[in-house]
Amino acid sequence: MAGLRLIFMGTPDFSVPALEQLIKVGHNIVCVYSQPPRPAGRGQQERPSAVHVFAKAKGLKVRTPISLDSDDVLSEFSNLNADVAIVVAYGLILPKAVLDAPKLGCVNIHASCIIHHSTLNNNHSSITIHLPSFIIPHSSFITNHS
Repeated sequence: MAGLRLIFMGTPDFSVPALEQLIKVGHNIVCVYSQPPRPAGRGQQERPSAVHVFAKAKGLKVRTPISLDSDDVLSEFSNLNADVAIVVAYGLILPKAVLDAPKLGCVNIHASCIIHHSTLNNNHSSITIHLPSFIIPHSSFITNHS
């Protein structure tokens, strides 16, 4: 069985294991979106994100737009004809056009408990997986693990 056509959107080290697992189980990663390279270190030389480095090493197409709001960026995103976009600590708010572009929508993996945040103390770590909505309180939650 062929995997889904996925767009992966992530930036920091935390995002890399999710991308790695999606590749491992056989999904077709049609493109990876990550934050643009940023100045880092003593020399303040631009460095690509952890996701960018990992994706390039795997031979994946990487895009690093500063914003997702331009018509060109939105058109490129839509033309990927993805089944799903997986978002893991990407770092930009997704416009409605991005949320609506993949056939089956977007799935966000969030590194906190955003359902019952007020009930957790600082000693817990958790992951929430949800279907994001343009209006955050209307997101559909799939699972939450502490």
